[in-house]
Amino acid sequence: MVESKRRQLKNRFSYQMRRFHLLYTRASTLIYTNRFGLTNAECRMIAEMLPRFEESMPLSSLIAEASIDNAVATRTIDSLVAKGLVVRRVHEHDARVREVAFTERGREVGRSIQEIIEARDQRLMSRLTAEQQATLHEAMRLLVDEAEQMLADERAAKQKAPRRGERNKAKSS
Repeated sequence: MVESKRRQLKNRFSYQMRRFHLLYTRASTLIYTNRFGLTNAECRMIAEMLPRFEESMPLSSLIAEASIDNAVATRTIDSLVAKGLVVRRVHEHDARVREVAFTERGREVGRSIQEIIEARDQRLMSRLTAEQQATLHEAMRLLVDEAEQMLADERAAKQKAPRRGERNKAKSS
């Protein structure tokens, strides 16, 4: 009975996605640590900056795109600055805005990381036919859209729910 339930759990899509994410992230962390001395969070920040390779970007935009907590993002950027991979500066037209940009060394590391990402994607996709790849991409697009909606629904429900103190007041009334 227990074994049957364990098998059922392991066959669930959410379990398989979580397992894939865990394995992929562990392998990524090993690669980035061994080759560049970087944490996964640092590589994630660099990867988010890659589309704007030659230009700076507002720190607030980078944090939003990376979907990382502000405190974690700040520590991560501090670390990348200390390692000489990015610079942080004040926007030339708005002193309230902080920007980050690659240093030359950061661009080199960024190019290497981009090559690794592409090679790993190719390796994964090589297991699938072209038709399976197209189906997977479409399915993932649909599932990500639904997951985003589920998150939005939960956030909306949380805002409507009474806070702890308010619940206690309602009970005692």
